[in-house]
Amino acid sequence: MTFTTTSLPNGISLGIDQNSHSGGVSVRIVIRAGARNDTIPGRAHFLEHCIAHSTAPSGRSVVDTLDEMCLYSNFWTGKERILCLADTSPEHLREVLGLLGHALLNPAYDPESLERERGRILHEEHERRAATPAYGILDRHVWGDHPVANTPLGTRASITAMKPADLEAFRQSHVVGSNIGIIISGPLDHDQTLALIERSFAPIPKGEKLPVQSPPSFLPDPRISIHKSQDIQAITVCLEHIDPAPEKRTSFVALSILLQNEIDRRLSRSALNYGGASANYFPYADHAYCEIGLSMSPENASKGLALVAETLRDDSAWLTPQALETLKRQWRMASDFNNNDPRQRVLLMTTEFELTGNMAHWKELDDRYDHVTIESVRDALRQLDLSNPALLSVGPAQAPWLTQTPTPQPDRLQPEHSLG
Repeated sequence: MTFTTTSLPNGISLGIDQNSHSGGVSVRIVIRAGARNDTIPGRAHFLEHCIAHSTAPSGRSVVDTLDEMCLYSNFWTGKERILCLADTSPEHLREVLGLLGHALLNPAYDPESLERERGRILHEEHERRAATPAYGILDRHVWGDHPVANTPLGTRASITAMKPADLEAFRQSHVVGSNIGIIISGPLDHDQTLALIERSFAPIPKGEKLPVQSPPSFLPDPRISIHKSQDIQAITVCLEHIDPAPEKRTSFVALSILLQNEIDRRLSRSALNYGGASANYFPYADHAYCEIGLSMSPENASKGLALVAETLRDDSAWLTPQALETLKRQWRMASDFNNNDPRQRVLLMTTEFELTGNMAHWKELDDRYDHVTIESVRDALRQLDLSNPALLSVGPAQAPWLTQTPTPQPDRLQPEHSLG
């Protein structure tokens, strides 16, 4: 198994993983620009739609053609990236790479395609707000006017007003070689694969790297309660990671898993809910946070929030060497099952490139989990800011905070919103 990294003359970073144990090929194209780079809300996401629906040389859309050649293909926009995914077989690799390269250079801006995608995005935005009442509200409440608070979908007004010139301006300044990485894993011949990539992506201009933004940080006391007529109260607690660093990510992942396990145990013992809790670590290029979520009957909401606070304070009861060793054993078993799957390999490498801009071998990234120690996990807990949690409550009850909600500042959103 050989992994090589190189760059094309136009600045595109390449990671080629020759995975002879796989019969399939996974391709990931990472454009390190997303919602936080939008000056027009939702522009990166709208452009992603136009890229996916580019007209292929055959006259059919790229997305429809990929569907026929791939086990799975998709296009996705987040806070910091536009991602193109394709899992295919070696015999289709040439065509798949050609389609993706063509799409990045030739988005569908024709009136029919543009209005169709505008309508679809408006539906997407409506459905997201219906499913996630705090969508867009919580981000602004936590990060204020920092660009990282931008939501990928944008606003209904910005979606409605979006013009081809707006989209093309973003493409020309952001979809450039200096911001792109291509990661590929499968039974590949290195020289042939490199030639295919050069043929498909060499026309993309090098462009300039994006200017570095100042890191965001939580505003003071970011708390918000949304009244919604439903049977349960949904509580979310976000804890900011102070001074995040890439080499610490695996310790924070371990912390989030062990924390969820303990909250689940305590919820079960106290019979406060049935579904337990979630705890996830969300790293970005220059900031990170841990998000804890739980749902329960409204009358138990205050007790549930108190249980989370108590668990975080009482870490000696659950943050133990034995618990960590059990988790690491499970990780090793997962690696035994997944190591030859090109989709798992490119997932590790794509995440690393998105967050750091570095190409690293999947095995190097996977081995980081073996190096997690109980001391590094305890240090991770100490780097979560427990004094300024972002708190969200959605449901029929009033905010179940343990302390009184502070008076909102004039330049912040009001803490109470009603959805009927």
